[in-house]
Amino acid sequence: MEQEKNGGAGVPSVRYERFTSLILSINRSVQRIKSEEMAKLGLKGVHVNCLHYLGANPDGVSQSELVRLCCEDKAYISRAVAYMAELGIVEERDGEKKYNTLIRLTEHGRALVSQVAVMVDNAVRAGSDGLTDSDRAVLYASLERVSVNLENYVVE
Repeated sequence: MEQEKNGGAGVPSVRYERFTSLILSINRSVQRIKSEEMAKLGLKGVHVNCLHYLGANPDGVSQSELVRLCCEDKAYISRAVAYMAELGIVEERDGEKKYNTLIRLTEHGRALVSQVAVMVDNAVRAGSDGLTDSDRAVLYASLERVSVNLENYVVE
């Protein structure tokens, strides 16, 4: 047990293996579900978060804000927004720079947000099946702590 606590001194840590495999497995599952669900609407996984945040901000958000909210690459969000604009899901308002242009949902986009919300609720419900409210609270608090700890980790 002491070896696991100290990282195993040359032996792969059981905690490391369990932590990384579980995180990666959850991420793969989330990406697969997003991809499969959005394919039904002719969209991609990245559009889930874009639609979610645009739906939560009816006055619109800029691409830079979407990048921050979605935790995605600037170019990735730019392509996603351009595709949604082509499909008539979003409209862009002129701003000083394209990246700061306000993006809002169209009527079609608002209808899609409702469909996506149902898909998201179903996936979240399935993912947390068997967890109590207390379990969920501990899980989210723990994940938040791990996220902050890793963001603050400095390689020396």
